[in-house]
Amino acid sequence: MTEARVVLADALDGAPRTTETLLASLVVRVRTLGLLTGAQAVGSLVAGVAAVGHEVSRGAEGGRRRRVLEQTRSGVNAETLWSALELGHLASLVPPTPVLEDLRNDIALLVADDLAQAVARLDESSLESGIGLVREPQPFDVLDFLVGLWALGGFVADTIELLSAPSIPVEDAGDTSDATEGPVLR
Repeated sequence: MTEARVVLADALDGAPRTTETLLASLVVRVRTLGLLTGAQAVGSLVAGVAAVGHEVSRGAEGGRRRRVLEQTRSGVNAETLWSALELGHLASLVPPTPVLEDLRNDIALLVADDLAQAVARLDESSLESGIGLVREPQPFDVLDFLVGLWALGGFVADTIELLSAPSIPVEDAGDTSDATEGPVLR
C-alpha cells in the first residue's frame, strides 16, 4: 500500500488563500443563509451541484456516467421528479453555489494549523474579504445534477479517506513549483 501525500497549496494562477479569508468566506455563507428563503437556498445548492455535474460531464468518465444514466430507469425517474417538482426552473432562478470550491475551502480549514488563532482574530471588517463573485443563474438538467452528486460524493469520500489516514505527511507549501494538482487542491 502506498502512503498518501498531501500538498496544501493554492493554484499558481489564483489568489492565495489564508486561513482568515477561508474562515471569512465560511462565516459569510452561514450568515447569508438567514437572508435567503428556503427555496432560494435549495435552488442555489441544486444549481451548484448541477454545475459541477455539467463540468464533469465534459470529461470521459463523467460523460460515460451521464450517457448511462440517460438510458436507465433511475435516469428516467430522476427526470420525472426533476420536471414534476420544477427543480430545473427553481435552479435556474438563482446563481449556483460554488459547492466544490466551498467544499475545498472548508476542508482546507479542517487542516489549517492556525485556525484557532484565526477564529480569535475574526472581526466584522475581515468578513468583507470572504465575499466572492456573484454568479449568474444558469439552466441545468437532472443529469447534470446526478453527475454532480457522483463527482462530489467521490471527492468527499477520497478526502475523508485522506484526512482519516493514520499518518499523512503534510508538506509546507512554500515552494509549489513542482506541485501537481490533486483533489484537495484548488
